[in-house]
Amino acid sequence: MKTSFILSVVLFFLVNNNPAIAQKIDVDSLLVQLISDFKLEKNPQEIIQKAKTGLKIAPDYLDYYVLLGRSFERIQMTDSAKFYYRKVISKSDKYPDAYNYLINLEISNHEYNSALENIEKAKLLYPQNQLYYDTKKLNIYELQGNEEAELELMIQLIKQNPKNIPFKDRYILLSGKIKEDRIGVQYTHTSFNREGYGPWNQYMAQYIRTRNWGSLIANINAMNRKSDSADDVNGIQYELSSYLFTTKRNYLFLNAAFSNDRVYPKYRLGATYFISFLKKWEANLGFRYTKTNTEDFPALVLGFGTYYKSFWFNLSSFLQSSDDKINPAFTFTSRYYLDTRYDYLFAILGYGTSPDDNNTAGLYSERINLSSYRMGAGISKTLYSNYIAGLQFLYNNQEYSPDKRQNEYEISLSLQYKF
Repeated sequence: MKTSFILSVVLFFLVNNNPAIAQKIDVDSLLVQLISDFKLEKNPQEIIQKAKTGLKIAPDYLDYYVLLGRSFERIQMTDSAKFYYRKVISKSDKYPDAYNYLINLEISNHEYNSALENIEKAKLLYPQNQLYYDTKKLNIYELQGNEEAELELMIQLIKQNPKNIPFKDRYILLSGKIKEDRIGVQYTHTSFNREGYGPWNQYMAQYIRTRNWGSLIANINAMNRKSDSADDVNGIQYELSSYLFTTKRNYLFLNAAFSNDRVYPKYRLGATYFISFLKKWEANLGFRYTKTNTEDFPALVLGFGTYYKSFWFNLSSFLQSSDDKINPAFTFTSRYYLDTRYDYLFAILGYGTSPDDNNTAGLYSERINLSSYRMGAGISKTLYSNYIAGLQFLYNNQEYSPDKRQNEYEISLSLQYKF
């Protein structure tokens, strides 16, 4: 108690006999109070007047300049706000927030060239914040519609640090516009634990053409199904798909498939519209129409997806009409992106039979009313720059007649060449 009392007395005499100390305490207290008022969104005009009073007492107190810039920005006096931010920047490099506020203000005012210049200056002064400033550059390129510069910077940043990239969703979207052609093949083998049934073998040849408007995909699918109790069932299906960009972020998927062989449906038509939201979420709505030799099957498609760091998660649902009832199917897919859009690990969980599964398309009318549970995992990897290899394992527990089930084991191998 005695020590605390002595310190209080000493401080009292110092303050009262040293106006500079008293003045410092006054301007500090005033600044703290004004910052609190600003956060509480109190009258900005009153904050401005009091802050100017503080500057008269302590003209080199740069925190007041920052506060004045923020307050003028709040009342839409952007020229005054920029004046005070630049004042801070010209006097000291200890205030990175002044650069941040100025850059954000210039971006909101569409002063993109000035914002880009200030970003480069800030990167030199604050190299520890480089990713933050490069993300601002990406934002500007997107607002300018300069997708080429945006993608170039994205690729550079991903090479520097592929595991800590906040814009993977945008990168995946833009990389789908690169001018590129691919040819590929895929082989899928399905075996069964039911005696005398299978195996199945499906072969696919593929051509993909990608341009800034979207992509066109042409497939030729061939199926061979073996069984001890019947002759082999063979067939060919011709399939055409396209992804068409309708806005900077949204796109449309179209699909049509045709076959004269009973191992596939007669034809399938489909369309899905994908809408991307700013918070890394995506939703889709579409339909499928499948016609077999005996029946027609319409289906409604609903889905949601999101990106989290290097992960992508998607839930797709198919509400399918058959025998005057709705038969649902669900597929949950997750991907972990490694480097490029072609390099990722993935996992799948699903329930029910969907019209998009070509491997079971010939049995669609039989399986739509039966339950199934599946899980799988795989990898896609770029090899020697121009090759993309894929490997997938899938397990499916399938009801093949009421109260009877079988296990299905599927392995797929794929190889593409891009040029």
